Amino acid sequence: MMHFLYCSRASTSSTSRTIVVTKDDDGYGLTLSGDNPVFVQTVKPGGAADRAGVQRGDIIVRVNGQVATKMGHTDVVFLIQGKYLINYVVKVT
Repeated sequence: MMHFLYCSRASTSSTSRTIVVTKDDDGYGLTLSGDNPVFVQTVKPGGAADRAGVQRGDIIVRVNGQVATKMGHTDVVFLIQGKYLINYVVKVT
């Protein structure tokens, strides 16, 4: 399963890029932390996220086109896993 992650660097939030992470037998190979925004806490060396170019400290901006910067940790994890919440509304300001 492929997921499109739009990430930006914490130090240069104006720079963003699209990263396609394909889950492998060991999962995505990353851990997330924080709320509003959620950021990458760790990247498993050689894992799916590492091979795709995800780096520690990246901020998750969008997942599969869904804006994630105003979401909590659990909601972003659900998006990445494909467990979409019913009746979830994101207000973008």
